[in-house]
Amino acid sequence: MTNDQQKRPKSMPSDVASWLQSELDRVEQIAQAAAVADGPVWTYNPGDYWIISGSGGGPLVYDEGTPTGPQARHISLWDPQSVLRRVAADRRILAEHKIVRVLGWAADWQDSCAICGSFQVPCRTVRLLAEGYGWEEPQ
Repeated sequence: MTNDQQKRPKSMPSDVASWLQSELDRVEQIAQAAAVADGPVWTYNPGDYWIISGSGGGPLVYDEGTPTGPQARHISLWDPQSVLRRVAADRRILAEHKIVRVLGWAADWQDSCAICGSFQVPCRTVRLLAEGYGWEEPQ
């Protein structure tokens, strides 16, 4: 188990959106550091013992213990550029699903999702995004 996996909670604090924002920041920082070190785009050459190279010029994974073909494809699929693009898209989704105050059914003000209109906040979309970053719905 890696240090990153050990830091992930089994359940999330009540403010799911804040937790998710922190997790997006963490993942973004890791991807940015990898992009600086090895270039933002990683590719593999199946004819060359599955060497994975960064756009920074050098090999990333090679020699003994080389990845299998499926592992090499997976590693290059999740290069820093792809991860940063995903984090940016998830930030936009999170921003759209912000919580707003609306007049509820009983003529009182309630929290609601700005997009879904759900009174269960955070909405299902935000909770599903959080699951993709390691959060598990409390039992």
